[in-house]
Amino acid sequence: MNRLWKPYYRFESIRVPLADEMFRGFVDGLHGSTVGLRYDFSSFAAMKFEFRSITRPGLQRFNGGFVQTSFTF
Repeated sequence: MNRLWKPYYRFESIRVPLADEMFRGFVDGLHGSTVGLRYDFSSFAAMKFEFRSITRPGLQRFNGGFVQTSFTF
């Protein structure tokens, strides 16, 4: 595999305590995974291809594909 292509994986888990009144109404919790592949055009520009799967308690699972371009200067 070329050095310009970089695979990655991220797992996210958010748990909001019952006593936390500020966030309890907005986010009950979240569990998700992201798998992706990053391509570096140069040291200043990159493109990412991602697949995300997110599950919220009491709701269905959400899946989606995403493409992102980023620049640094």
